[in-house]
Amino acid sequence: MPGKWLGRSLLTAVLSLCLMGCTDFEIMDAPQVSYASISTANTYACALTTDGEVFCWSGVDPRPTLASGSIRFSSVSTFLNHTCGVALDGMAFCWGFNIVGELGTDDRPHQCLIRTLTRSQVVPCSRDPIAVQGERVYESVSVGSGHSCALTTDGEAYCWGSNSNGQLGTASEPECETSFGVFPCSPEPLPVGGDLRYSSITAGRNHTCAIALDGSAYCWGAGGSGRLGNGASEDSPVPVPVTGDLTFRSLSSGGSHTCGVTTDDVVYCWGSNADLQLGENVTELSCGRQLSQCVTTPNRLPADIRFVSVTASDGPVGVTGLPIGGHTCGLATDNHVYCWGLNEDGQLMASKEFRSSHPVQLPGDDSFVDIDAGLLNTCGIKTDGKVVCWSFGSPWSSWVVPAG
Repeated sequence: MPGKWLGRSLLTAVLSLCLMGCTDFEIMDAPQVSYASISTANTYACALTTDGEVFCWSGVDPRPTLASGSIRFSSVSTFLNHTCGVALDGMAFCWGFNIVGELGTDDRPHQCLIRTLTRSQVVPCSRDPIAVQGERVYESVSVGSGHSCALTTDGEAYCWGSNSNGQLGTASEPECETSFGVFPCSPEPLPVGGDLRYSSITAGRNHTCAIALDGSAYCWGAGGSGRLGNGASEDSPVPVPVTGDLTFRSLSSGGSHTCGVTTDDVVYCWGSNADLQLGENVTELSCGRQLSQCVTTPNRLPADIRFVSVTASDGPVGVTGLPIGGHTCGLATDNHVYCWGLNEDGQLMASKEFRSSHPVQLPGDDSFVDIDAGLLNTCGIKTDGKVVCWSFGSPWSSWVVPAG
């Protein structure tokens, strides 16, 4: 997969280019549009305006580019190399890489070049939004590293793309032809097994979680580090219930951990705790074959803060090439942002610690309505509709998205 070729050192080097001369919280021109929601990938971010347009930008070039064309969207999601959104009429559209069917179609109208320090590779892609196949009407969509999942208006879950760890949630074993040969994947949206209806869904790097209509949480896909929250570390091709009898309002699947906010505004996290991203220095005696600390069941964030939502980052990879760490950020009920976990590249902004097990409030008195964490970066929508992103490879740096 191309995501494995883009090493963390290269990513930091590339993203640091934009920060040469723009550290110490340099403020650029204010945007001319008002944003409603944000989705942050590993090297770029996309935001939905109040008018339904989608603009995307990167740390290297933080000038928003219109990505939605003439389509108006109600939601948008991005993660690594592709983006999907639900249009106002309920149709799903995706753009970006289409190596393993992650765009939800066999169409591959363009070729995109992947460059790293050691190699270049041309892969199929689409530079414009293309429709996900099928006649379903969707309510929301969430994107992982090589797969995508969406909920229909009646709460049915469908997933497409890579199924390398069972992240599509189907007991079948779909295969498709890719540029690299036959791969476990499906360009056609497949129904998630279990006959459950869901209110929300979140795709991580190689796993997926969703909230059922009764508020209980289910996860499937890669189970390493305990990110499925079911007390085990094995992969699961079908949804398994998260332990604890908790009732969730929202969930966020990251690279190696998952976090959620319960209906009483409390954050619980599970999975890898290599960088203290679970909010406490906790670990279990056995986490399968993982080399890092982890917790396989929900662990309550020990902080006297009430949260509206939480976002789990993708996180840097370990020696095995799999994500093991990262950071977590939460939007509190007072609209302030708190982050905890890895701070190697300034993810926590207000802390000089390399890692922090306790939530650190973002400096300043800005109020936010939405936040989302990528790899080394986090972006948020302020109450005035402006976007702020921080980290992108250098401590104590931040930038405001300028006008396009």
